This record gives sequence, structure tokens and C-alpha cells, in this order.
Amino acid sequence: MKKRRKGDNISAAAIVAAAGAGKRFSDVENKMLATVAGRPLIAHTLAGLERSNAVTSIVLVANSSLIAEFKKLISAYRITKVSSVVKGGPERTESVRRGFRSLKKRPDYVIIHDGARPFVDDKIIRDTLMAAARYGAAVSATPVVSTVKKASRGRFVERTLDRRALWEAHTPQIFRTDILEEAYRRVKTQVSFTDDSRMVEASGRKVKLVPGSAYNIKVTTRADIAICESLFKRRSKLRRRRKR
Repeated sequence: MKKRRKGDNISAAAIVAAAGAGKRFSDVENKMLATVAGRPLIAHTLAGLERSNAVTSIVLVANSSLIAEFKKLISAYRITKVSSVVKGGPERTESVRRGFRSLKKRPDYVIIHDGARPFVDDKIIRDTLMAAARYGAAVSATPVVSTVKKASRGRFVERTLDRRALWEAHTPQIFRTDILEEAYRRVKTQVSFTDDSRMVEASGRKVKLVPGSAYNIKVTTRADIAICESLFKRRSKLRRRRKR
């Protein structure tokens, strides 16, 4: 008999935000298509969501110029849970909103994940989903380990922040569907947030932080590709050892 895991009776639809221009990465190449460990970056991200039984379907939000390319990629790598690829908006908030509106069935929970975070796995998803089931809104995050300074406009130290109270927000970010709907109703359409949970906070809801993984990195610059390559090699070695 297969052992049941926490969260087996809870599932959610995922929205993958992959419509950004990624100017800090390159002016000529979209980072979602950058090759990492032999595959495009976005293929790793989609595969991580595909492997989780907690994810019932995936909507990929993409730059309009890449929709055809992404559809070919989804077929080539046999990502079966992608129900649609939709055109993103001018800002992240609008892009995710469009992904949410395109969901064919109203799920109980919605997972929002960055296309540029290729190390998402079942544990991170389930831990965050369990917290969302209890509190309504939850974000995978890690404690800040460096000393953080708040600077003035002239870049002089205004004050040193207490890092014990600081967390770095990651994705997945998971919300009960009615809470996300409420946030979209309350927050003006022209307002944009770099973090989806900030919109939910702005609607008056509390968001639970869930300890995630430092390995769940986001690719922002080309230097991050080398880090990803190293992490994939390490993960591959660990898998081979387990098989022995």
C-alpha cells in the first residue's frame, strides 16, 4: 500500500509567471530559454510542477513573442499538465491576473510560481499548500542571513534592520481561491507588485511564511546559470548514490 503524505487530499492549479523581459539577464536572449543542464530553464520549472501530485493543472503566462516557442517546448518535454499558454501583461500583477482568469476550472487553491525558479519540488509545494489550507495564504521564504542596511537617498546608512524579523520571499506562493479573487477586486488594476503576496496583504489578509529552501533560487543574471548548473550536477550525483 502506498504511504500517504501530508497534503495528499489537497490540490491546486498553478500559474507560472514567465512573461518578463529579463533585461538584467540579457538584451538578446530571453532567460526562460537559456540552456541549463541540457534543457531550457522554463522546462525545468514546468517539470518540477509536473512531478507534484498536488498540482492538477498549469497555466503558463508568457511574452507574446514566445508563446509558439513555449508550446513546442511543452510538447517536446511532455509537460502534460499545462492547460494553456496565455499572453502576459505589461506588469507582473496583470500577467498573473490574466493567468488566473484563464483557469478553465475554479480550483480550491492557486499556486503562483516564478518561471525562473527551476528547483521547485514536491516538498516545497506541499509544505506551502498545507499552510495555505490552514491560513488561507502562504509564501515559501527563507530567513535573511546577511546584515541589511536601510539607506538614505545619498546612500548613507539610515539604520540597520533587525535581520531576525526579515525573510526573503520566494515562490511558490499559494492562496485559497476566494482570497485571491477578493484581492483582485480590492486592488486597483493599475497597481503593480513585484510579489503576489503583497497584493493579498494590501487587501487586508495575513500571509503565512513557510520555511523553504535556499536552493530554490531565482535566475536573474547570467551568473545564476552557473550556480544552477552546479546545483543540478549535485542533485544528479545524489540521485545516483541513492540508486546504488
